[in-house]
Formats: sequence, C-alpha cells, structure tokens
Amino acid sequence: AAAPFPRYILVDLNMPGIDGLEFIEKYEEAFYPQYPETEIFILTSSVRMKDNEEALSYASAKQFITKPLSKEKLLSLIADSVS
Repeated sequence: AAAPFPRYILVDLNMPGIDGLEFIEKYEEAFYPQYPETEIFILTSSVRMKDNEEALSYASAKQFITKPLSKEKLLSLIADSVS
C-alpha cells in the first residue's frame, strides 16, 4: 500500500535550490488536485507584505508564519485547521 499523504507541509520561503514559492507552484501542479486537504504553512524570516500576498495566493497555502516557530504556535495552527 502507498504511504499516506501528508496533512501538513511546512515550507520555508528561502530554501537552497528551490525557493518556497517554486515548491508550492510545483506541488500544486503535481499533487493539489488529488490532495486538496493538505495544508501548506509558509515559514519565513521575511516581513515583506509582497512575500505574504504572493505566498497566500496559492490555494494550498493556508498560513504565512514569521520565524521562529514555537511548539505552541505549531500546535495552535494544527488545532485551528481541524476545528
């Protein structure tokens, strides 16, 4: 049997090789139609509004989170998404 698909994906905007927005774009092309319930949380040290708006323009991107991400914030995000 195939491994279960993730319910949440954490993506940093500034990753080596492929940036977070490129990842989300490729994810949506390849997987979003089959797995629309998967939520992407964008992590970044950027506070630029343009980054926030662009990232959240994707259907799978649910939250734009400024680092650092605490355990409490992560648990709150997951709790909010299931309620």
